[in-house]
Amino acid sequence: MSSLRKQVAVIKVRKMEDGASERFNIARENIQRIIELALKEIATDPDCVGLRYSVGEQTTVYYIKTNQDNFGRVLGSGGRTINCLRHLVTAIAGRHGFRAILQVENEDQFY
Repeated sequence: MSSLRKQVAVIKVRKMEDGASERFNIARENIQRIIELALKEIATDPDCVGLRYSVGEQTTVYYIKTNQDNFGRVLGSGGRTINCLRHLVTAIAGRHGFRAILQVENEDQFY
């Protein structure tokens, strides 16, 4: 007699509190302001650095737009600067209960 194993899928559902969406939006805007301020201080030409974000189903992605001259400054030595900014974004987003990623737009064109 063969034994049949039941496979059970567990789906976790998190109920959003009232006003959570608004809190997420405020946190996203605050993250954008913080990163923009840091980028403008890092860049040699602050007008050539921009930031936008898109909200996905589970993740908010922040995109840094920069030119060739500021690309090296944004990345930093060994990627230290961009990694620091990524940790900051992740920490703030995690504190508010959502996931966020920081990417450089068209990064491959600079290599």
